[in-house]
Amino acid sequence: MTKSKIFLYFCLSFILGISIASFFNIPQLVLFLILITAIILISVWWRNKKIVVFGFCLIFAIVGIWRYQKVSFVEITPNCIQYYNNRNEVVLEGIVIKEPDIRDDNIKLTVNSKQLINKSHRTTVSGKVLVTVSRYPEYNYGDKLKIKGKLKTPMEFEDFSYKNYLAKDDIYSVMYLPKVQLIKSNALCEGKCAKYLVLRNILAIKNKFHSILSSIFPEPQGSIISAMILGKKQNIPQYVLENFNNTGTRHIVAISGLHVSIMAILLMYLALAVGLSRSWAFYFTLFTLLFYIILIGFPPSAVRAGIMGALVLIAMKCGRLNSAVNAVIFAGAGMLFLNPKLLSLDVGFQLSFAAILGIIFIFPILENYFQRIPNFLHLRSVLFITLSVQATTLPIIIANFRHFPLAAPLANILIVPLVPLVMIGGLLAGIFGLACQTLGQIISWPTWLMLTYQLKISEFLSSFSFLIIKIEKINIWWIVGYYVFLGILIWQLKKRQNY
Repeated sequence: MTKSKIFLYFCLSFILGISIASFFNIPQLVLFLILITAIILISVWWRNKKIVVFGFCLIFAIVGIWRYQKVSFVEITPNCIQYYNNRNEVVLEGIVIKEPDIRDDNIKLTVNSKQLINKSHRTTVSGKVLVTVSRYPEYNYGDKLKIKGKLKTPMEFEDFSYKNYLAKDDIYSVMYLPKVQLIKSNALCEGKCAKYLVLRNILAIKNKFHSILSSIFPEPQGSIISAMILGKKQNIPQYVLENFNNTGTRHIVAISGLHVSIMAILLMYLALAVGLSRSWAFYFTLFTLLFYIILIGFPPSAVRAGIMGALVLIAMKCGRLNSAVNAVIFAGAGMLFLNPKLLSLDVGFQLSFAAILGIIFIFPILENYFQRIPNFLHLRSVLFITLSVQATTLPIIIANFRHFPLAAPLANILIVPLVPLVMIGGLLAGIFGLACQTLGQIISWPTWLMLTYQLKISEFLSSFSFLIIKIEKINIWWIVGYYVFLGILIWQLKKRQNY
């Protein structure tokens, strides 16, 4: 048993512990008994390497369970903002700590609460509140606000838990249409000027870039390119989103881990296809990925995906994709240590993790079995990457979106390979549009054509209703069984290849 395998087992044990704690409440007594068992195994059979490793795996699993329970089960005291949910009207002071989410008729502000006044009693509180305010006046990242209204617990719907959706970001309170007063602009810069001023300027550039894209692209292409590049998907028509849902291609208009991960790999092959060396293709892709994440304002999902995507790119540069397994698992374990709720509550994290594992494990097998197929402009590799990602993310998509799009493999093959070209074209059109709008419009024509093609493909495939299987509920054991079967199949294929 090599050191790298032992390290992998420890990371997987930690992730397993978080998985168990995500679905089951493990009593402290049970954890203590497991810990005692692990210590006995390590102490008594310390000469047996396998038993010792198993004992440490139990300890790492316990650490995972403990970490999840510590973060998820917090005692609610009068100093916690959610303590005042569903009570009387309060006056809250806090700072906008995230880019405002601007919709057609309202704006959603993530506010970090500092002070709360309840019946003339001022209390120091902590916690985030998602505040929905009217469309005007607008507020910016870093503004300090006084907000008067009622705090509420996020709602639970029959097919969607808004409470869990917000809980992944540590938001347990919401407030709708309160009275808002601006106390101070750019309050975050006090004492931390450099860090927050840079991010504020990046968000200003992002908003300017969005306005340029909206002016040079007609609709719905304009809203789609803004969603692809900047994550601003609020203006996409509902029928377009439905078409993407029905064809399993919704991920192309979301800034998610899956989105960024696929983009990184496809950009690498695009660079190789135009004649760059492996080394230069790697640096081009890494720089483009970094520039992209900076441009969209460092959203956590894109940062997490960027880390995992960079690790896979490093392995591809070295020519050994399988060597990325430990690094990716370690990165995932590190992210889960910081926020254990990602595993069960963040679909973007689930998709990105599953997508990268599909690329690492399934893609090399497909490349090896079908190496006789010509790889013209790396189209074969792009096709196999798409199929690999589909194989590992399909159960997650079905479980969360409640339908099985039979057209998804074909739609992704026809649509996804163009996404890097669309994004690069959109970026170039926006950059040149900043200098001259007419020039930006001219440069945008090829991108508009590709976007129109993607829209028509999704619309055409979505028109066949028999290709869409609605699923009311999926049992968790079906998902577990699928991944167990897929794991065994991959193991058998790799074993056959090694003979």
